[in-house]
Formats: sequence, C-alpha cells, structure tokens
Amino acid sequence: MMWNGFGVGNGRGFLLAMVWFIGLLLVLPGLSSAATLTVTTNVDPGTLGGCISAPATDCSLRDAVATAISDDTIDFSVTGTITLLSSIVIDKNLTIQGPVTISGGGTTQIFVIDVGITVYLGNLTLEDGYTADRGGAILNSGALTINESILDGNTAELSGGAIRSDGSLTITNSMLSNNIANDGGGGAVVNTGVATIQNVVASFNECQFISAAIAADGGAFYNAGSGTMSVIASTISSNTSVWGGGGIANSGTLVTVRDSTVSDNEANTNTSGHGGGGLFNISGAMQVINSTVSGNTALNNMGGGAENTQSDAWRWLWRWHLQRHRRHTGHWQQSSGW
Repeated sequence: MMWNGFGVGNGRGFLLAMVWFIGLLLVLPGLSSAATLTVTTNVDPGTLGGCISAPATDCSLRDAVATAISDDTIDFSVTGTITLLSSIVIDKNLTIQGPVTISGGGTTQIFVIDVGITVYLGNLTLEDGYTADRGGAILNSGALTINESILDGNTAELSGGAIRSDGSLTITNSMLSNNIANDGGGGAVVNTGVATIQNVVASFNECQFISAAIAADGGAFYNAGSGTMSVIASTISSNTSVWGGGGIANSGTLVTVRDSTVSDNEANTNTSGHGGGGLFNISGAMQVINSTVSGNTALNNMGGGAENTQSDAWRWLWRWHLQRHRRHTGHWQQSSGW
C-alpha cells in the first residue's frame, strides 16, 4: 500500500515524509509577500515597538524603518512635517511612499543609505537637512530612486547640499531648490557613482567656498571621481557657483545633457579662475545634445555659456541652441585645445 509515494508500512518512508513537511513549514514564511507599515505619528523618535503594537497608533518613521524587513513599504496616515532628531540609517531594501514632509530641522541629515541597499522614495518633501560633512539631506552608498519629490533648503558644510551619492542615483519628476554646499561642489547633488536625472527642475541652488583646498564647482550638479551623470529633459536655472559651472560641473568620467535647458546660472562670483556660467568641464568628457544653453554668466572669467579645460572632450551633438551669455570676451571658452 502506498501513500504519496511513501510506503505506509515503511518507517523510513514515513520519516522522509515528516522531514519534507517540516521543511515546507520552515520555507513558507519566506514566501509571504512584503508588508506595508503605516506611520501614524509625526513624533521622532516615537515609541520603540510602536509599529507592532495592536493597534499601531504610535508608529513613527524611525520605528517603521527599524521594524520593516527587506522589501517592505512604508506609507503615512499623518500629514504635516516629521522633524527628525537624528539621521535615519536605511540598511534594508525599502520603499518609502508619501505624501509627507520630512525635515532635518536644520540640525541633522535625513537619510543615510548603506552600501548594497535599494531604496525608493516617492512623493516626499525633504527639507532643512543639515550635515557638517557631505549630503545635507541624503548620503547614498546604495541604489537610490527618488520620484515625484521635492528637496528644498538642505545644507552640507562640504559637498552635495541635498545629496551626496557614491552609488546609483535616479531622480525623476522632482524639484531640487535652495540647497547649499557651503564648502564644496554640487549645490544640489554631487555624484561619484552613476546618476540619472530626468524631468527635474533644479533652481536656486548654490555652492560656496571657504577652504582654498576644496573646489566649489557646480551650482546645481557636480559629477566627480569616476562618476557618470545623465541629465535628461530637465531645467537647470538660476543656480550659483563661486567657482565654475553655475549649472553643471564635471571632473568625473562623463556628463551627458540631453533635451534640457541650462539657463540664467552664474559662475565665478569670486576670482577663482574657473568659468562656465552654465557648464564647466574640468576633466573627463561632457556632451550636450538637443539642448538650450542661454542667459548664463561667468562674472570674473571666460565662458559665460560654457568652459572646457580638456582637449577633444567637448561635444556639441545633434541640435544645440546658443543664446545670449554674459562674460568679458565672448560666449564660449576653450582653455586647452578644441
């Protein structure tokens, strides 16, 4: 007599069936779908374990991140602003979906994303983040996607007023404004990894200059190290750099600007010798495709529209539009060959 392929009278068969059944019980929890945790309070840090109490009426953002397991989603039933007392380290794959405003209160960085971690941030406003280092709102070492969000009024004492990214960064359908890098490049974003910026408005960002040892290039975006950056269908306007590249600066591998507008940015508000009111290519390569570069200014140097310091690294491809720029001797400056 047989039962599920095992002989009922066979002790060995029965034992194998039990092992299979116990193994199935152990595997089933891992097959369950990802959970959603709902933040129910604006208070930080909130009550430890508040997200797993029944009912979860005291679930803070910080506790939700701590309680979640990989691939969970965090959403919000609260409105208004969550003001953090310290940064939140994300060490597991997460989706954080607003709408909600998260503030650093002018005293703390908002998110730190660990190496190898994938994070999606949607419909969030991240404001008033602050760090004495890099990345006023976010320090990213993982794979970060930001969609339909606003990053406003964040400050880093060094580079990356809003974001410092050493991993993978994708920003879509978002706005970056009024962010400041006090002593370094990238008023909004500094990238040393792989960055894609699409359908983004970056305006009124600023990189300033304190230390002579630190370059302050890229009023909005600074691509550095071995980084590559693509700026697609975006508007980069009214940003300021005390050194070069009022809009975008590159000392990394490659920057591509496609189907975008770079306008009314201002570079070299001191006497650094760096120019490029709109675009500044320090090293590596920069290509501009089907884009408008207009109304930019390099106050104390050459290249109101753009400056390139690298021979054969400057490519104006397909259709580009040159309009009025303000500098002492013309629109474009090529410092070392063409």
